[in-house]
Amino acid sequence: WKVGLELFVSCGPEILTYLKNQQKRIFLDLKFHDIPNTVAGACRAASRYGVDLITLHATAGKTALKAAQTAAEEGANQAGYPTPKLIAITLLTSLNSRDLAFDLKVPLELPEYALNMALLAQESGLAGAVCSPQEVAQLRQTCGDEFL
Repeated sequence: WKVGLELFVSCGPEILTYLKNQQKRIFLDLKFHDIPNTVAGACRAASRYGVDLITLHATAGKTALKAAQTAAEEGANQAGYPTPKLIAITLLTSLNSRDLAFDLKVPLELPEYALNMALLAQESGLAGAVCSPQEVAQLRQTCGDEFL
């Protein structure tokens, strides 16, 4: 079950407890993006609820991604749950090539940027990445079948 920002803000973490009590798998799609310590703290706390997947932005950087992975393992272990799979957001699908180039001043083409963010996530030990359907084939070919 996907728990996104609107649902989480409306119901709070009680929705996670409710779904877990119903023996549901939980995709916590809050797209964490902050300094490494804060992202790690959020992943640690979320992992204590037994969520199965957590999203965070790859643009938080390698230090934040690695810290998040370690913290997720700690939080899940403390609560007696399996470690959730951390999934990196490569680029919001609402952004296009023009936004990337002109608004964000990123000199890469969109497919190359998405691939770079996925590789950063993989190098940081994350389980997978979210991308648009246009990038899936390239990410699978480059990152391998084990990378979600």
